[in-house]
Amino acid sequence: MSSNFYKGAVLLMLLQGAALASFAQLERRTVSQEPQAVELMFDAPRAVTFWTVESLPKNELHVSIMHNFGTVDNGARNLFGMDNGANVRLGFEYGISDKLSTFVGRSSLDKMFDGGFRYAILKQTTDGSIPVSVSGVGTIGFTAAEYRFLANPGYTTGDRWSYAGSILIARKFSDAFSLQFAPTVALFNRVGNERNLDGNEEVYFSVVSLARYKITKRTAITAQYVPSFDSNVSANFGLGVDIDTGGHVFQVFLTNTPAFNDMYLLAGQNGDITQSQFRLGFNVNRTFSTK
Repeated sequence: MSSNFYKGAVLLMLLQGAALASFAQLERRTVSQEPQAVELMFDAPRAVTFWTVESLPKNELHVSIMHNFGTVDNGARNLFGMDNGANVRLGFEYGISDKLSTFVGRSSLDKMFDGGFRYAILKQTTDGSIPVSVSGVGTIGFTAAEYRFLANPGYTTGDRWSYAGSILIARKFSDAFSLQFAPTVALFNRVGNERNLDGNEEVYFSVVSLARYKITKRTAITAQYVPSFDSNVSANFGLGVDIDTGGHVFQVFLTNTPAFNDMYLLAGQNGDITQSQFRLGFNVNRTFSTK
């Protein structure tokens, strides 16, 4: 073959290489110009005891163990509540898509089963075009406690159901500070003194507030406040520390509520913190990929 053929082939390959490089640079510029979602507003799907907008990616399974003890006012003889009054919730949440997840759990308090979904409606973007993240949470609960001491008529199956719905609105103001507000409503088919509730109404409303302040690369301070609009129910307070170990997120906190489900957070037996009616608790969070 002539030398002109080889020269032409070399020139063609150089032109193809230049075209591919130009296309790749253009593609990178296009991708970089797309708004990016703000990540890690919170360290886990919950902070203290309430949901956050931190959603699960598709095909990921989140396993949580939530545990608290009795109130500190039990005194030193009962190791400030550690000897009694414990509530434990074992929970599982699965990412159906990057926006939608479903969860189920069981708490020892009133033998409550709960389940539901979380859906990420909006994600805050780094360029500010979307200023907040918004998620919706729907929960249904069923108490399996026997209540044998009640005179007839006892609890029917329908009496045992309760429901909650929340809209989570959160913003990450800086790498360190995130804030979330969540208008929340709860509904009980039946309430009474036999349950671990202070409220005697069937419907409750509150605006749950969560805040996180990161103090080191793997440690953050969290706070929770649930005001009450029912004179029989005290406000809910919580203050915690989140520790990201790389494989787990370990959360330890002080709170005046024994509850781990949304319905009881609004209507449950929240203690008087001025009388040391708060308790030590912790959550262990672990996420697994199921791909």
